[in-house]
Amino acid sequence: MTTINDPINFEFGLKQLNGNIALLYRLLRKFADEYRDIDTRLTALLEQQDFAGAEILVHTLKGVSGNLGCNAVFDASKIVNQQIKSLESNSDDLTVLFTQVSATVAIIDALPTEGDGSGASATPQYDSKAAVKLLMQALTNHEFISTDKLNGWFDAMGATPMQRQQISSAIDELDYDAAQQYLSALA
Repeated sequence: MTTINDPINFEFGLKQLNGNIALLYRLLRKFADEYRDIDTRLTALLEQQDFAGAEILVHTLKGVSGNLGCNAVFDASKIVNQQIKSLESNSDDLTVLFTQVSATVAIIDALPTEGDGSGASATPQYDSKAAVKLLMQALTNHEFISTDKLNGWFDAMGATPMQRQQISSAIDELDYDAAQQYLSALA
């Protein structure tokens, strides 16, 4: 299995597109529309033992996610793609892939829409629900969370100073279960 840090590397995506944030957001939205139901589609292909179709689907997902800087999906799809080529599949790795696609789609769905991203900063803005989900996932995966990222999520959640302190202290002490309990009050 794999552990993931940043679901989307916006800096990389912008470099790929010569800094055109409007185009990046448009392509990310297209990516989300295309792959938000991959769990259903890939599961059906594997149940039908259509390994060729499954391999094409995952290989395409891997390529598109890599080009757009969707690192979490790219890393997870690389593993699943190799397994399918070997006519295997591991349910834990499929779960990781589906979780990463879902988290990435949540980030994309929370991107600003005004002007299709033109004039917006390259740092994504999250709605409260997406911020809670992303922090919960980071805690579940025991990921490093930068102070800037954590503060951005806290801002999006509307966390009170006391909630920020409780969650931050739990994270600092590596007590992710306690952090998740405090976080559930914000969900």
